Amino acid sequence: MAPELKTQFPDSLTTIFISRYETCDIQWFIKQYIESRSLTARAQAEYEIVEALREYPGVSPVRLYELNAWLDKNFRPKIFFRPAARMLKLIVSNDHIPQRK
Repeated sequence: MAPELKTQFPDSLTTIFISRYETCDIQWFIKQYIESRSLTARAQAEYEIVEALREYPGVSPVRLYELNAWLDKNFRPKIFFRPAARMLKLIVSNDHIPQRK
C-alpha cells in the first residue's frame, strides 16, 4: 500500500479480516466494495469511499462484513439517493397534467 494512503485511514483499517485466516488491505477492500455495489460507473466512488472510511469508528480487528455494513449505513444513503418511482413517472411523462378537450 502506498505510504500516502496509510495515513488517510484509522489504524484499525490496516488489516481487514475476510475470515479467520484470510486478510486483505484497504485498497483491496475498496475495489471489492465498488464492484460488489455496482459503483464502477461513478468516477468519484473511490474518493468518496476513502473520505467515508476516514471517519470509521471501529477498533481492530475489523471484519469485512462489519466494514461493508458500516459503509452501507453511513455512506450509500447520502451519496446514492434515488427519487421514488411515482416521482420518476411524473418527471418522465405528462400523465399528471389534465388534458384539455
